[in-house]
Amino acid sequence: MPRTAKGSAPALDGPTARALVDVLAAPVAIVDADGRILAVNARWRVFARKNRGALVAVGEGANDLAVCDRASRRKSPGAAEVAAGLRSVLQGKLPEFAAEYPCHSPTEERWFIVRVTRFPGEGPSRAASAHEDITEPGLAVCGTCGTAEEALTAVGKLRSDIVVTDLNLPGKSGLELLKDLTARHPGLPVLVLSMHNEEIYAERCLYAGARGYVMKNEGPEKLVAGIRSVLAGGIHVSARTSARIVASFSGQRTREKASPLGGLTDREFEVFQWIGGGLSTQAIADRLHISVKTFETHRIHLKRKLGLATAAELVAYAARWVAAK
Repeated sequence: MPRTAKGSAPALDGPTARALVDVLAAPVAIVDADGRILAVNARWRVFARKNRGALVAVGEGANDLAVCDRASRRKSPGAAEVAAGLRSVLQGKLPEFAAEYPCHSPTEERWFIVRVTRFPGEGPSRAASAHEDITEPGLAVCGTCGTAEEALTAVGKLRSDIVVTDLNLPGKSGLELLKDLTARHPGLPVLVLSMHNEEIYAERCLYAGARGYVMKNEGPEKLVAGIRSVLAGGIHVSARTSARIVASFSGQRTREKASPLGGLTDREFEVFQWIGGGLSTQAIADRLHISVKTFETHRIHLKRKLGLATAAELVAYAARWVAAK
């Protein structure tokens, strides 16, 4: 295989490399550290032609980040999140990233999931960006929202059968949205789709009113299975989470060491996350619409429950936890 320079990574324009990406079923592009598309597979080219996309705009030599940024400026749903995720992977902040986005054709509504994976090794920063069609027969998206407030308004107008929500939302959190939806629409099932560790978040979401929890890295098949399970009246969580919940209700102790964060209330957990995010006392109080005195009470409880002696220890512990998420 040819090399671009002595000691550098193999070039991506050789026949062997192209054959490797061409056998993949999903449209795939290989991008460099600046977002420039180095190679695309056959499925990518077919997809572009079917969607009336000019290959010069989305093909080899084009800049995938620039395409996402332009779409974000046009307020295209999901574009800003995809751009941020791609940048984080290319900059080494994340090993991989996944997000859903709409990609409707002139004749049908379709949904895709993009998976961005950083190439291993110490060579130039490169990543593979794969886009998989997750449009499911019998299921149709009747609305999308960017914030919890928008979701609450839309749910009141749309005749949806289920709500699928992330936990990371601007302003009011997904956990707060869950509680509001449960209070205002008690018969409407909600499924959480999140990148966050289910061992910490799944039970908390179920207690808040969710009917299921799916992690984004589990793939579209798991998401569809979760939607269908919840629509059928079931509770959808992983087998591991299910076993832990059953054990807790039966009074049995699991052999796994429980996370100390599991003992926090929802409000304490929110305060903990904002502390780890580096916000000041006043900023956290303002964001959560509480007084500084109430914040300080939560901080006392956090130190006690987490076994920490000082506020500085709490800040350091929370910052490490947020960085490791």
